[in-house]
Amino acid sequence: MVLFAHRWEAEVIPIILISDEAGLFVALETSPVLRIGCTLVPIRSAAELPAQAATVSPDLILLDAECLGDALHPALKTLKLDRKLQHVPIIVATKDAARCRSWVSATDVVLPKPVDPDTVVTNLKKLLPLPRRAGPRVPLSVPVVCHLGRRRVTLKLKDIASGGVFIRMPEALTRGTRFDATFAVPDPVAGGSVSHTISATCEVVREVRADDADLIPGVGVAFVKIDRTEAGHVRRFVSAAAP
Repeated sequence: MVLFAHRWEAEVIPIILISDEAGLFVALETSPVLRIGCTLVPIRSAAELPAQAATVSPDLILLDAECLGDALHPALKTLKLDRKLQHVPIIVATKDAARCRSWVSATDVVLPKPVDPDTVVTNLKKLLPLPRRAGPRVPLSVPVVCHLGRRRVTLKLKDIASGGVFIRMPEALTRGTRFDATFAVPDPVAGGSVSHTISATCEVVREVRADDADLIPGVGVAFVKIDRTEAGHVRRFVSAAAP
């Protein structure tokens, strides 16, 4: 079974292999990572972990040790011996952190139960590769009105993907900042003679500071709330404009 969260397009999006106990699913539902769009592939036993991982090639593996039992240790050992899977980051929630720590590599994460959802989200942001989330980006230089607290400022887009945009901004906002934005995208069916207004709640997922060499300062944002019709307009524009 594959579960989709806010999937507005048929594109390559991150895959998380998960044993959905210990409140891990609840933590994921609060995460910007999931709202951007992730494919969750549940597993029900440790025995199926290596085969399922080989089949779906996950970007991250999120596990409940007690749910999977003692068979988890040999399953993880099999993963770490597989050259194609040994570098996939793993997060394990467990009542026995010291025991499970020896089952994974130094770069993996072991979380003691009860699981703190904020800690899960922090580690997801750290371990899950960002570049695959947004899909293809295409240039779009149009004004964007941003509501930053009490301020209403007009800035300019640099490019757009189906899941978010990059906004030129002299002083980049910190990751996790949310704000409402409004901009227009041309309708490719009408040859660009008609535009659709897009209003979305955005969350900063990338900061580019003015002192970053050779980069345009601004923020990459993900849509965390957008009308499905408007999301469809964005998707059609990106699909038509992508090389």
